[in-house]
Amino acid sequence: MCNLKDRIINATFELAKIHGFRKFTIDDIAKHLGISKKTIYKNFETKEEIIDGVLSRVLNKVKEKTLSAIDCETTWHGKMRAAILCHHIDKIPIETLNEIKNIFPNKGHKIEDFKLFKQSLISSMLEEGKCKNFIRSNVSIEVVLIILERTIPSITNYEFLSNHNYRLNESIDSLINIIFDGINAP
Repeated sequence: MCNLKDRIINATFELAKIHGFRKFTIDDIAKHLGISKKTIYKNFETKEEIIDGVLSRVLNKVKEKTLSAIDCETTWHGKMRAAILCHHIDKIPIETLNEIKNIFPNKGHKIEDFKLFKQSLISSMLEEGKCKNFIRSNVSIEVVLIILERTIPSITNYEFLSNHNYRLNESIDSLINIIFDGINAP
């Protein structure tokens, strides 16, 4: 059973996924949980403190799930797919993370640390791929990282997925196939 702090953090995350971090209030959290604002303020001093708790929990959870998903894979391609896809496990839109950075600039370092974790992880996996001849030795890891960083938000946003009738996994798989197999016919 979750303690009250956990319940508040979970409720905040659920509300943020629906409304974004800017649009909900402490009143909304209290109403969602059926408790008073005073009870929330006994556990957290500010909305920012609650959001900090949400951000820490979500990013740590995604890091753990990413590493676990990689460990479960047996092939290098499977591990790469897991590393790239795992960011979207909890359907956290990049826009939501950017919204937090805009509203609470002092929380941006946590998001940047998470992005560096992912870049470092994928970069080391690409280096491994070069060493094991899974990818060409002349492939620029920096270019691949930029392609991933700039493309993933575009192909995983709701509008793109619904307009093209893609599921999230299909969209990511298509990108991975393009990056690792190219667009040339065999």
